[in-house]
Amino acid sequence: MLIILVLANAAFFLAMQLNSAPGGATRNAEPLLSEQKIKLLKGSEGDDAKVQPTTEPEKIPVKQDPLVATAVQATVSAPAPAPAIAKPEPLQCLEWGEFSGSELLKAKKVLSEFKLGEKLSQREVEYATSYWVYMPPLKDRKAVIRKVREIKKLGITEYFAVNTPDKWANAISLGVFKTREAAENHLEHLKTKGIRTAIVGDRGIKLNATWFLLNGVDQEVRARLETRQKDFSASELINATCTLTKKDEIGKMPRSSR
Repeated sequence: MLIILVLANAAFFLAMQLNSAPGGATRNAEPLLSEQKIKLLKGSEGDDAKVQPTTEPEKIPVKQDPLVATAVQATVSAPAPAPAIAKPEPLQCLEWGEFSGSELLKAKKVLSEFKLGEKLSQREVEYATSYWVYMPPLKDRKAVIRKVREIKKLGITEYFAVNTPDKWANAISLGVFKTREAAENHLEHLKTKGIRTAIVGDRGIKLNATWFLLNGVDQEVRARLETRQKDFSASELINATCTLTKKDEIGKMPRSSR
């Protein structure tokens, strides 16, 4: 029995020598994990949660191609394209005519409302032979005065009592025209107002007519003038050719051919 105890002590002593660290230092045994300190992390659906790293991974700098960097910088610093500028509306040149007598005065009054200044000019046209709508010569001046009163009551404002010592003395002119067709059209218009004794004839005198020239006006002016032209049934509003001066400004227009 004594021998067994001696052998057991020798074995224990040998085991202690084997566990000792080199140089005589004793290795500390790693502590055992306590079962109570182990906790399992569960996800919201019961799955084991993944352990997230508590520190960010080290960022590795990327070497950039200098050509690519220059192109990117140029793209970023390039200015935005300028917005497109609308082209100005082209200007127009027009002719309005032709007018004589009381119609000429009315047309001038209309154009004064437009305040065109230097953009407005006029030219004269002379016709060697003309036609007129007239009432044949009456007996005397008293008869002319009575007839003029009747004409006014019918709302006619364009008339002229001839007071010359020739065969046309005491005749009443109701309009002078460059063509017979225009004169006959005017006579038909007067008949609708109550004129019964007027006729068309060859006047045999020179007739001056006026055309108005509008230089470099916009579409708004044209539209307004087209509206006012309706008050002048015998007039025309036509396009004209614009010419440029040395300063590239619209200047005098050549007479249009008709």
